[in-house]
Amino acid sequence: MGKNTEITMIVDTKNIQPNNVDEHVKFKDNRTNPSPSSPENFTSQINERFEVEWHGVPEDGSQDKILITEIGQKSGNGGVDLLKDQPHSGKTNGSLVAKVKDHYIKGQENYYVKFKINNSGPTYEVDPKLEMIQV
Repeated sequence: MGKNTEITMIVDTKNIQPNNVDEHVKFKDNRTNPSPSSPENFTSQINERFEVEWHGVPEDGSQDKILITEIGQKSGNGGVDLLKDQPHSGKTNGSLVAKVKDHYIKGQENYYVKFKINNSGPTYEVDPKLEMIQV
């Protein structure tokens, strides 16, 4: 049985800098990745006809707000296109959600997530992956 995928981006808001982003961002999801892992090693499984939602949280539980500003397929080496629409505002402030295509597609989508901390300062970017699984 398929289900929606919820991806959580965990950010070390105290130590992140533009030159060390991958060291201070981890991802986890409600599927096969319950333990946080680095963006470049993270592949989240999604199901056709369901949704995927991304949201960010501070690593230390502080009041810092993680605002995801953009999610898109990487140009040049983006792999397959798995999302039916562009990610748009999700259920919570700073989250984005997208619908997965209606049919199974084999392969991975390499995508980027751009985000800001407390809606100020630099925009950071990380590059995880999506992969559709059949149910």
